[in-house]
Amino acid sequence: LQEMESGISLKKYEGAKYDLKDYAIECVERHDKKSTRQNMMTMVKWIPKGYSLASIDRTRFIEIYKKVTEGIANNTKLLRYTWLKSFLYQAKKDGLIRDVPDLSGIAPKREDGKREFLTFDEVKRFAAVKIAGAEIYQQTFLFSCFTGLRHSDVNNLKWSDIEGDFMTVKQIKTS
Repeated sequence: LQEMESGISLKKYEGAKYDLKDYAIECVERHDKKSTRQNMMTMVKWIPKGYSLASIDRTRFIEIYKKVTEGIANNTKLLRYTWLKSFLYQAKKDGLIRDVPDLSGIAPKREDGKREFLTFDEVKRFAAVKIAGAEIYQQTFLFSCFTGLRHSDVNNLKWSDIEGDFMTVKQIKTS
């Protein structure tokens, strides 16, 4: 009643009508990058139905977060936390909820990933093996080893990327 008297439209906050999972799918579909949409959808499929946007408080957020992060690596948990939180901030921006609950202290800390590298001797041994019918894959792998390019970046190389002794590449993942 106070909102009506002060001129705020009650229709503005319709979060009770929207299921979080359905809204998350809508948000994912708005995203520009196909690969990001696909990654986000792997998480969204684990969001349980039956949680209206308006019902998401800190406790329910933690409940949902635990369901979408069960049995996955720490840094992936952090990414999924960020996506879930972004759905709530988008709902606020869209006028579906009034506020986003306090989510401080829920996200895990980022961990440095463990990376293993081939030694130069291992690369030389791999290069010495003859793989019948798979020479192009072996050459592509070795090219990646010596340039540091991802498979997707090697796959998208064009002759126009090479000028003299230099190659200029716009990386697919990070631009």
